[in-house]
Amino acid sequence: MKLKTKLAAFVMAVSMMVSLCACGSETTWIADYNNVRLPAGLYNLYLTVAYSDALSKVSAETEIKDIYKADLEGTPLNEAVSNTAQQSIREHYAVLQMFDDMGLALNETELASVQAQVENMWGDGVAYKEHGIAKTSLTAYVEGIAKRSAIFNAIYGPGGEKEISESDLKAAFADTYYAVMYTSRSKVDSSGNALADDALATVNSAMDTLKKRADAGDDFFTVVLDDQKQQLTDNMQSTDSLADVTAANFTYVIEKESPYYSAEFLTALKEMSNDEIRIVNDSSRAYLMKKLDVTTLTEAYDARVSTLRNNLKGEEFNAMITESAASVTPVFNEKSLARYTAKSLKLGS
Repeated sequence: MKLKTKLAAFVMAVSMMVSLCACGSETTWIADYNNVRLPAGLYNLYLTVAYSDALSKVSAETEIKDIYKADLEGTPLNEAVSNTAQQSIREHYAVLQMFDDMGLALNETELASVQAQVENMWGDGVAYKEHGIAKTSLTAYVEGIAKRSAIFNAIYGPGGEKEISESDLKAAFADTYYAVMYTSRSKVDSSGNALADDALATVNSAMDTLKKRADAGDDFFTVVLDDQKQQLTDNMQSTDSLADVTAANFTYVIEKESPYYSAEFLTALKEMSNDEIRIVNDSSRAYLMKKLDVTTLTEAYDARVSTLRNNLKGEEFNAMITESAASVTPVFNEKSLARYTAKSLKLGS
């Protein structure tokens, strides 16, 4: 079986199966630095992340049985994954040190969020416990992410030393997203086959009629809503679900490089001016769409500010953490390093 067909399943398996704690008193910890000893389970989790990333770099033609023979830029996969996981431990320590040096603390909301994430991942704990997984390692991992985020926000957020201006954030918002309202009809049947000519003509006629209404000045949301109701009626379904919808329910903020929309759809948005209305067809659907001015969507902007900051300065920040980690010299537990490797996760079997 080829790697490509198994990758998604392996990533899931890694998340569920890797032991986040260790058995045996001599291999319960992975590293010690500044009187902070980290559990071997945290290292195993970083091994998981590194292994999943390594798989994405291995040729899709690699046979599963040969996975540990794979070469990653001159280093065997097993060794490369261990090296990456050890670097992650150094960065984990760097984050803890920077967090303390900056006088930061997770507030009650952030702590509650950490706990909620841990509980959500943990579930009933059965699957984890079967593989020796401890909540403490999972908590350490999630807390590390929260502290890393807190450092980033303290540097680049409001009042930070390198605060990103609102004008830059809004410019990034406009550069990253489209806003559009649309209704659409399928050009294929339930089996994915193209509609017969008469059925396709009905779709095209409906789109033309709707566009004429919009061009004549009818409120575009009303046009969209009427079409959605008509489609439900045509399929003998109740329209009750549309009773309380507003324009916001049919307003979509879409990444300009979104993989979820067709090239025809995205190209049209790129070409269109704000408030322009156009019928757009791709291989499976016909759309009546109106491009909106994304900069007027305050709530959508507010919901994406954190993502925008990360897009603008995430790479710079990661380099900062890596640089800080270069001076971190933990004492690694050699017995744990020998015991826990990517190969010991047995994902290739």
